[in-house]
Amino acid sequence: ITRRIIADLEGEEAARVGKFALDLWKLLFEDGNYGFYHGIVSSYNIQLALIYAQMGNAEETLAYLEEAALHATRADTQGSVQYTAFMVNRCTFDKSTYITNSGEKESDMLLRQMEVGCFDFVREDARFKEIVKRLEKVEK
Repeated sequence: ITRRIIADLEGEEAARVGKFALDLWKLLFEDGNYGFYHGIVSSYNIQLALIYAQMGNAEETLAYLEEAALHATRADTQGSVQYTAFMVNRCTFDKSTYITNSGEKESDMLLRQMEVGCFDFVREDARFKEIVKRLEKVEK
């Protein structure tokens, strides 16, 4: 639902919706133990990076790309998880039974999304290059 709302909005209004959605995930997983949901949190961060890139805001674009990369690499490298946050501490994520629709790793999807032309204005930035390097290091 949030992605559809973001698609209908622009600029700061779209960013506000994306940030609100991220805040909800942070509230649910207040200890940062997102488990399976690292991939979803990564996708919200890339959406925010795209929004800020379209607005020409390099600092926010790079900050959200860094967060997207952090969660994408955690999604790809974590094992099974016992959730520990209050609202989900009776739940587990069993990596051995996890199947993706695309078969693609989160880090590979993020690298592909980062090829979009709206990121050209930060592509030569050292932080952008470091993000790419970090994502390429994830075991394939």
